[in-house]
Amino acid sequence: METRHVWSRWAGSVAVMAALLGAAATPSAAQVVFRTGGGDDPSALLDVAPAAFGVAAWTAGEWARYNLSQSFGGTGQSITRFRTVGVLGQQEDRYWVEVQEEVTGLARMQVPTRKLLLPFGPVTERAMSEMLTLMSDSSIRRTTVVRAPLVASAAAPFPQGWQAAGEESVTTAAGTFTARHYKKDGEDIWVAASAGPLGIVRYRGGGGGGAGEVEHGARRASGATPRCPAGSSQRSASTR
Repeated sequence: METRHVWSRWAGSVAVMAALLGAAATPSAAQVVFRTGGGDDPSALLDVAPAAFGVAAWTAGEWARYNLSQSFGGTGQSITRFRTVGVLGQQEDRYWVEVQEEVTGLARMQVPTRKLLLPFGPVTERAMSEMLTLMSDSSIRRTTVVRAPLVASAAAPFPQGWQAAGEESVTTAAGTFTARHYKKDGEDIWVAASAGPLGIVRYRGGGGGGAGEVEHGARRASGATPRCPAGSSQRSASTR
């Protein structure tokens, strides 16, 4: 059964719950590692439109894994979230993109897997986008987002506010990239069109009593497989 409603963002809920739990988290094709202390949540970088980082389009089958770790001031507590972003296929001018996320640490939490039908751009719910959500009991919710989420994306504009620092060769475990380097207030980011599906190669920053780091550790140009199967048992989502 299909329902239409406004879907609030899972990512924000995960951040809040993980902060309360003092937890840590992991997901799959390119692997990026985030380590940060204090300051802004670096996961906002994952909500930036890939075109801003130089990615011109998605290719069906590509996927990436992101490891996001964040500490909280002088509390000694931190969380780690593992996120997988996979481009599963294309339907006319839109793509099926699946996002898996897990939180681990003092408490372990499996976040429902989301499969969204979106035009190329930020991997977030948008007005009139379609979404399948695989719940913890293996049921699937089919949702049509009728208007933009009430919780807006925390993603800051890019490259607004960042200063270009030239082009550099950056080597990670995923390979060597010809990347554009940007700087801003003690933060550095390297981005490349070849580092799809999101375009981030490396991020390093500090501030708020801690340091941050992003590393593109592995990537796959093909082979993405869905965790959320189409046509499985479904249940309606509550209207919001």
